[in-house]
Amino acid sequence: MNSSEQSRASVVVRPRQHLELRAGRGVGDAATRRGFTLIELLIALVIGVIVLTAATSVASSMFRNVGGVRVRESVSRQARFVGMSLERDLSETGVELESDISFGSLAARGDTLSILSVPFTPDIAPVYRLVARVDTAPLLPANEGSCGLRCLNLRAPTAGGAVELESGDVALLNAAGSRRLMIVDQVSPIVDSTRVTMVDMDSLLFRPANFAGGLLLPRGLTSVQRMQAVTYYVDNGTLMRAERFKSDGTLDGAPMADGVDSFTVRLVFTDGHEASEANGADADDENDYDDIVSVIVRLRLRADSSGVNKPKDGIPVTRAYEWRFSPRNLIYERNRRR
Repeated sequence: MNSSEQSRASVVVRPRQHLELRAGRGVGDAATRRGFTLIELLIALVIGVIVLTAATSVASSMFRNVGGVRVRESVSRQARFVGMSLERDLSETGVELESDISFGSLAARGDTLSILSVPFTPDIAPVYRLVARVDTAPLLPANEGSCGLRCLNLRAPTAGGAVELESGDVALLNAAGSRRLMIVDQVSPIVDSTRVTMVDMDSLLFRPANFAGGLLLPRGLTSVQRMQAVTYYVDNGTLMRAERFKSDGTLDGAPMADGVDSFTVRLVFTDGHEASEANGADADDENDYDDIVSVIVRLRLRADSSGVNKPKDGIPVTRAYEWRFSPRNLIYERNRRR
């Protein structure tokens, strides 16, 4: 075989080898590009479900924890608000109002707390003197004011001054030291004085009212002064705070806290004894109004049990709080009497 024949033979062989090599690579690539088996798909699905379930559980737990923190913070916030309000009001107990055996600046009954003081706006509330009918008797008729039943004619302390009383105000009727509370019903100026009528009642805020007990009004020793009367009480599970009364004699309060399970008040006396109310009847008793030294207030709040706030067992979140207050004016009065 000459050289030209050898060249043609080599040309024929090379393409065949090249085709064989390309064919071999094509078969290998097809093998590497095969799909997932059914078992592999099932395993992937199971792992995905497990991961998704775990993530959902963690997220749900986080939401529950956040909801629980929000509920507890709501209860604590209400309690802080009530505590600050009580501290402010009780610090003014008995301002310019001395307690005696039967009439005190602080009184309580069960779930109701009553606080009295003389207001300053900014000056002390003025004292209005009784203007009596012309008569020789030193005392006015029983159960009557100076102008009839539930009616008093009052004069301002300064000439030409106005009697600054309004409907719904609580005022102190002082008849030569015998004290009664009254709710102002109507106020109307007349020729030489101001006519004030009172809501018909015998008791107000656990104290005698109006002419209770046959009160006789001395002509020159009877006066009326507006009071700052703050009352805490529970109405359908809501703690209320009132400073005024409605025309029918009921408290005109504003809500302080909701979800109230219980609100109790205990008075503490000089001998350390606790009671739900003062005696106010026996001069020898150590539990009179002038023996009160402090007050204990207990509050139990219940959180909203709807939505995320409701635990799995269905029992709402509750918390109990207790405060003890010792009004400084009561301490001052007691020390002054010694």
